[in-house]
Amino acid sequence: MATPMTPDEWLRVLRAEGVTDIVEMPGWRTNNRDHVGLWGPVHATMIHHTAGEGPGLPRLCFDGTPLLLGPLCHDYLDRTGRLYLVGSRRANHAGTVAENAYRAVLNESAHHPAADAAEPIDGNRRSYGLECENSGEPGREWTPVSTTSRSACRRRGAVSTAGRRTRCGRTGRRRGA
Repeated sequence: MATPMTPDEWLRVLRAEGVTDIVEMPGWRTNNRDHVGLWGPVHATMIHHTAGEGPGLPRLCFDGTPLLLGPLCHDYLDRTGRLYLVGSRRANHAGTVAENAYRAVLNESAHHPAADAAEPIDGNRRSYGLECENSGEPGREWTPVSTTSRSACRRRGAVSTAGRRTRCGRTGRRRGA
């Protein structure tokens, strides 16, 4: 378990990992959903893909939508490798998570079970969210910088990284609190 990092600590970690193309979106240090629930301790970083591509995605991640308020992640990585800092503390990126899948992530298991129907873990409280610009189309490669960003996420003190599908039985929609 790890105490969440402050914004200044996160910037130091990113730079130490060699991430230099960083955009601090105005207000990112206080953009959070803390009024909805607790934040931390943090155990993992959940990596998502945007299922679309385009220049308006950092703003969407910052603000969210009328049905799912932002921030929708902590960091947004575009196709060029530019990292946008969009939120700090609790974000609407994970929703609830299946306990068996969550335990597999915590244990760094090579085998991830199919998510059970019960989703009692508050993923927004327990994980950072990294949104990567990628349409998800077959053959659409991840940017090489994705690996750098993942290693930086591990330096946050989170135990593991996981994709959304690994941790949740639901597909095709996002839910958050």
